[in-house]
Amino acid sequence: MAQKSLKDTLAQAKDMGLELSADGSAWIPISKSDVGNAHKSEQRQLNGKELMHIIILSFSGLLAVIAILGSSWISVDIRGHHISEFGLNSVQGQDDSEIYAETCDDSTGDSCAAARAGLVATIGLSIGIFLLLVCSMDIFLRTKGFALLSVISQFGKTIVQLGAGISMMLGIGFWLITWGFYFNSSMEEYGHFGIHFWMALFAAFLGLISPILNRFVFPEDFDATSK
Repeated sequence: MAQKSLKDTLAQAKDMGLELSADGSAWIPISKSDVGNAHKSEQRQLNGKELMHIIILSFSGLLAVIAILGSSWISVDIRGHHISEFGLNSVQGQDDSEIYAETCDDSTGDSCAAARAGLVATIGLSIGIFLLLVCSMDIFLRTKGFALLSVISQFGKTIVQLGAGISMMLGIGFWLITWGFYFNSSMEEYGHFGIHFWMALFAAFLGLISPILNRFVFPEDFDATSK
């Protein structure tokens, strides 16, 4: 019991930045060199599993950024000739372009519907990108002895990790339901979903499966050469 009490006392003193003197007669501040060495011992290199997770998260975020900035969510071609490209906030024709919000005359027009759908999709993708960044930073900072998400519960961490893909999917889903399916079908055989729509969908898919891959697919010793 006395031994346990002594260990508890020493642990509490260490948390306060104190240690016993060499002769055990007084408490003295822990030297800076000892603190630095202790912190240094907690640092390590990224292992293969962590590196692969960061690569997947970064690729997902990059695809989402390109999708937001891209203009080809719906592409219209007539007889093999490119006519126009519809993005989240504007349409690009052969000779000119227009921004939905600038041509929205009433709340029920096509331009207004496109503007609302594009805004919600942009917000969903942007939130997803932010959460991907948070997850990537957490993985990297753990190698430096600091866990960004250590202040929240395991359930909270899971929500953050899955939240990126879920947020993207919700944004894309709203765009599809309120604008994408309607407009694409109105073009009959001339309209089809463009490359930036598929990039956004793939980004959301990667955001959803990355925690699953990290937990169940990649082994701890994924890279045998990592230290």
